This record gives sequence, structure tokens and C-alpha cells, in this order.
Amino acid sequence: MNNKFATATKWLVSIFLIGLSLGFTSCDEDENMSDMDTQPTSDIMEIVDQTSNVSTLLAAIDAASLRTTLKSSGPFTVFAPTNDAFAKVDAEIINYLLATPEELSKVLTYHVVAGKVMSTDLSSGTVPTVNEGQSLNVSLGSSVMINNATVTTADVEATNGVIHLINEVLLPSNLDLSGMKQTLAEIVVEDENFTVLEKILTMPEFSDILTAASNKDAELTIFAPTDAAFQTVLDVLGLDDLSEIPENVLMDIVTYHILGSVAMSSDLQSTMYETLNGESITVDLSSGVMIDNASVTKADMEASNGVLHVVDAVLLPSTYASAIGTIVEVPLFRKEYSMLTKALMKAELVETLKGEGPFTVFAPNNDAFEAAGITSLEEFTMEELEAVLLYHVVGAEVLSGNLPERMVTTLGGDFYLSKGDQVYINGSTMVTNVDIQKSNGVIHTIDQTLVPPSATVVDIAVALASATEDAEFTQLVGLLTAEGQAGVLEAISDEEGSFTIFAPTDAAFLEIEEVTSTLTTEQISDVLTYHVVPGRVYSTDLSDALEATTVNGQTLTVNFAGDGVTLSDQSGDSEDASVILVNINGTNGVIHVIDKVLIPSLEQ
Repeated sequence: MNNKFATATKWLVSIFLIGLSLGFTSCDEDENMSDMDTQPTSDIMEIVDQTSNVSTLLAAIDAASLRTTLKSSGPFTVFAPTNDAFAKVDAEIINYLLATPEELSKVLTYHVVAGKVMSTDLSSGTVPTVNEGQSLNVSLGSSVMINNATVTTADVEATNGVIHLINEVLLPSNLDLSGMKQTLAEIVVEDENFTVLEKILTMPEFSDILTAASNKDAELTIFAPTDAAFQTVLDVLGLDDLSEIPENVLMDIVTYHILGSVAMSSDLQSTMYETLNGESITVDLSSGVMIDNASVTKADMEASNGVLHVVDAVLLPSTYASAIGTIVEVPLFRKEYSMLTKALMKAELVETLKGEGPFTVFAPNNDAFEAAGITSLEEFTMEELEAVLLYHVVGAEVLSGNLPERMVTTLGGDFYLSKGDQVYINGSTMVTNVDIQKSNGVIHTIDQTLVPPSATVVDIAVALASATEDAEFTQLVGLLTAEGQAGVLEAISDEEGSFTIFAPTDAAFLEIEEVTSTLTTEQISDVLTYHVVPGRVYSTDLSDALEATTVNGQTLTVNFAGDGVTLSDQSGDSEDASVILVNINGTNGVIHVIDKVLIPSLEQ
């Protein structure tokens, strides 16, 4: 019989469900157990049948098909909760037990002792139940206490045992109620104040975090910002949605809100706690509970896998917190500038640009890096990236209305503006947005990353002519380095000079090879210097019908033909040269590539 109770899997969901549905009313014609005859003539089941104040227990027994067992010889001692005792049980516990048969069985078998134990047989101490390993604590005094329950009617004898009525439902220590608690993920999902945090956790990139928050075996503490807290951050950043923030930044921020252990509010001390981000938050208990700059507005939302504390502000790791309001904020928190952010970090310039400044930054977005042919930063050393990035930074605040007409001196060298309907830098990079003001400077956005020149125009031509693949300008360089052209070469090699070279391709020179072979050294000099215009003339400086005076004193004419640009020389009978590549920037000038050799008026 003990086995039957120890393995009473039939005492499942229907026991409590049907019992509770019957209500707790009594009928006048039913007898209470206190009115039963002292000499037992009925078994346990028959007594329960006849007693109104245990109707819930009766329904449970019948639902579990235990009537036959309780009518058998036994003997058993049943500590029977009354209807009022069942009514005291928390509805959440009842619902959980109804959904968890294994735990329900633990509760029911905890009320049954093997053998017939009359009240006079009881003594203070423990009594084992048929819930294996679980004992009841008996305390004798002015009343008989079974754990926290009082025996209200004792020694209702039956032919197969005895019943003692109690006023509480007893819960064994091996009862596992952790499953009735929500996981941290469930708390976030079901609380309407955490819709933004829920949105983040359900992003594909955050699957590992969501899995941990859903794992019942995890032990985590989450400091959860409300939707209002996230909205405050978006407003400060001037963003409309979290989707505008790079995923790696969101990951750094979210993991900064999570501890890898359970810390109830009573466990917290005024000290630092390392987060899953690797950086530590600071807890201050001097006035309420402060986590960095955020107040805990609701503490100790217990979960099956940890605890959640609600905070009224988003916690930011130091890199991001110190960037707020500075010019670094713009690239750091915007997905479209993720390449610039990576470059700043690799070049170790983030802290520099958080400084007092003031600075003016011409900021390229991801598309601007691609337009400059930069799709990866792996090929760049830290020093190379630093040189590129500082070429975008002016050591003063220069609003768009105060931009100079031509030369701008940056921390990485000079670049040149062409100002018209649009503002261009070095002929190829357009300023797309202006005057994004921050506490330590201003940002103007550009559509192509600037690359600082590192060689003179002659050195560029020589390097291209010496290339192992797709070499170009071999003819031009051959003429410049020929005997008798040292003066021309020296002039356009001057690092302090400023020149624009219209450089013919090798194919262009081969077209007039028969002509050039007949020219004198002086005439070759005239041809070469006819391709050089003093000063930097970028493509954005050209205009239709422009007469440009060259170094040899003669002019050439610029023509706008459809979307293209051509140049007319002094020969009058040759086809115009087309400009096929523009704005190759050098330290002392700029090169434009043309497909014809320009012929000046030549003295015979």
C-alpha cells in the first residue's frame, strides 16, 4: 500500500482541478468529521464521502481513481486539508501544479503517513511521509501543529486508518516551484515597458544572448532599460530607430547591462561589477540604488534563471558614454559610418577626437570609402590609416559659411576646394551635408574618402610607367627624362611648385610617333610644356570655352561636349583630345589623362 502512495502518479491535474471546481459550500444534511461515531465502522473513503468540509479532497480522490485504494486495508494516516485550506493556496501555485503532474504528486503524497497514528501517538519531532525522503514536523503545545498547519479535528478513526483535519495545504521541501517563474526572456517579452529591449534581443545577431536569457539553468542579472530610457538615448543621438545603430555597438551596450551571476538588490554593494561586456558597471547605494548614471526604479523581478532590475536610463560603456555630444558620436552610433568608426579605432584616434578640439571633420560614410576603392582596412597599417584620417580633420571649427575659397590645411596636409553650386574637394569628393555641430567641433559629410597625396606629379608618372602590369606613361616619362629635357623635368618636379599636367597615354604618343621623331629638342620641350598649366586645376574648376595658358605661354581651349571634356590645341587640324581620367592628386599638382597629344605652334 505504501508503494501505491509513493508512486501515486494517478494524483495528477484532475485532482485539484475538479476539486476546486466544486466550490467550498456545505450541506446541512452532511455530517462533519467531528460528529462521527467514536467506534469506526467506515473506511477512510466512506468518511470522506459523508463529510462536507472536505469536498475538495473528495473530488481530488475520485479524479485520481484512488477510492479503491483508500477503501483497502491500509492502514494509513491522512492529514486532510479542508476546503478552506485549499482556498488559501496561491492561484499561481495551483496553476503550476495542475500543469506539472510530477510536482503535484509530491504535494499529495506529502499528506499521507504509513500506518495508523492517533493524536495520542504523536510526539514533537519528525514523521516520515510516503513522499520519499520527506518528513512532517510535529509540534505539540496548546494545539497540534503539522509543519505550519494546525490540526483542527483529530482522531477521526476509520476501519483502515485515521484522518486528522488540518487548516493548511502542506508543501514538501522537494517541491520544485522554479518552473512557475518566468525566464528573464519571458519577463522582457511580456512586459510592455520593454518592447525596445525585446526588439534588440530578437535580432539575429543577439541569438546567443536571447538563448542565455531563455535558458532556465542560466544565472544572470539584467539591468533592463525601459522603452522611455531607450527613447531618451535616440533623442540625444538624433536617431529615429535603433536599426540605425551598428549591431556591434548595440551588442556592446546590451551586454554591458548583464552580469554573469544572480545579484538581488540585497546582494548589491557600492562597488564595481564586471558585465558580460568585459567592462564593469559602478553600483552606488548612497542614495537609492544607482547603476552608473541610472536609477533602479523597480528591483528584484525574480526569474527562474536570474533576476531583472528596471533602470531609468541606458547604461553606456565608457567608450560610448564619453563620445556623446562630441564629433565622435556621429560615426560611432550610426551604421552608415561603421567603416569610419573601425578606421578611427584601428588608428587609435577615437580619444583624440573626443578631446577639447575644436575640430572640423570631413566625414566619409561607408559608400564614400567604397567610392575611393577602400572596401577593407586589413591592408592598412595603423600609421597609414592615421595619415588618411587626419587628412579629413582641420584643427579648428570651420562652419560651411567660413570655408576658404581654395586651400584648406588639415592635420594631414592641404586639400583644395572648388566652390560652385556644390563644394568639391580635390576635384572628386563632394561635400554632401554641412554644419553638424557638436561640443568640440563640426562635421561636414563627404561622398568619397580623401587619400592624401604622397608623391609629386612626376613621381606618380614614373611609378605608373614602371608598373609591372598595365604600365602607362612610358612614352611621356621617356621624353621627360631624355637628354635635353632636364630643365622641363626639374621645373615640374619642384616640390614647392603647383602644376596641372594633361598627360597623354602611351597610345596617344604612338599615334604621332612619326611626327615626334622629326622634332628638335627645343620643339619637344615646347610640346611637353604645352601639357602643363601653372597651378592646380581640378576637373571641377574647368568650364566650357575656358582658355588655359600653359607653361610654354600658349593657350589650349576647354570644351564641354555632352558629359565629356575635350581640349583643343593650336594645330587647328588635329582631332581634339578627350579627357579620360581626372584628378590624380599629387603633392605638387594634379594629373588629368588625355587620349591625344596636344600640339602647340612650333617654331621651325
